[in-house]
Amino acid sequence: MSEPIRILHIIDSLRYGGAETLLFELTSRLDVYGFRPIVLYCEPGPLVEDFKNKKIPVMHLPWLARVDPLLLMRMYNAIRKEQPQIVHTHLFKSDFHGRLAARMAGVPVVVSTLHNCNAWAKNSLFGLTYGLTTRFADKIIAVADEVRDYAIRYLRIPSQKLLTIPNAV
Repeated sequence: MSEPIRILHIIDSLRYGGAETLLFELTSRLDVYGFRPIVLYCEPGPLVEDFKNKKIPVMHLPWLARVDPLLLMRMYNAIRKEQPQIVHTHLFKSDFHGRLAARMAGVPVVVSTLHNCNAWAKNSLFGLTYGLTTRFADKIIAVADEVRDYAIRYLRIPSQKLLTIPNAV
């Protein structure tokens, strides 16, 4: 039997929320498909214990600001240590820093999930900056067509980079 594929999920927090619940449900089932999930998070919350109870490794990397060079280096170091074949990011801080850190570390596959239509994306500076970092991802998953269309309009993500996988959580 071959080694499981290591997939490192990076998420902003482990508080209760839609993205966090989706991540918990997803990682709770990945082992049967030959994946070994690891979760890296920036802000603690009650889901930390839920992940630990499911024997899913979690790592806490604190952050200082929405854009944080120190967090970028911490993510890079964690990725180099864990050597995942896939990095999957969720939410702004994690997408922004995690995609870049994964590419710097030479991860072969980088994926991000867009979970919602954030108002900050309408700010042209934030939207453009975030959108530019999507070039470091192989694919961007939108949890609904509405999120996909929003990403095309405000984040300027090319439609061919986006894939909609409806969120049933």
